[in-house]
Amino acid sequence: MCDYVIIAEGKCKITKEICPYVYYCNKLKTYKVSSSIPTNCKIKLNAQIPSGYYKVCFERKGKLYVSINGYIEIIPNPFDEVPLYVRAIKLKNGNWRLKKI
Repeated sequence: MCDYVIIAEGKCKITKEICPYVYYCNKLKTYKVSSSIPTNCKIKLNAQIPSGYYKVCFERKGKLYVSINGYIEIIPNPFDEVPLYVRAIKLKNGNWRLKKI
C-alpha cells in the first residue's frame, strides 16, 4: 500500500487530491483501498525531495524518524501533523531544530 494515502479522507498527501486507487464505500460510509493499488504508484515515484530537506520515514509515539545522510535520526515531533519532508539543523547543544515545507 502507498505511504502517501490518507485512507480516512481518501486523499494523497502529495497532490492533496483524491487518490485514484481509493474508492468510497456507501455501505461502510468510508474510503477503502482498491485491490489494484500498486506498491509504487506514479505519483510516489515522481515525488522528489526538495533541496535542503530530509524525508520523514514515519512517526511513532510523538517522535519523527528522519532519514539524514543514510541514518535514521529520532527527533521529537514539534508539529501537530506528520510532514513528508523537514529541514533539520543540529544545534550546538545536541538538540534538533525542525522546519517543515
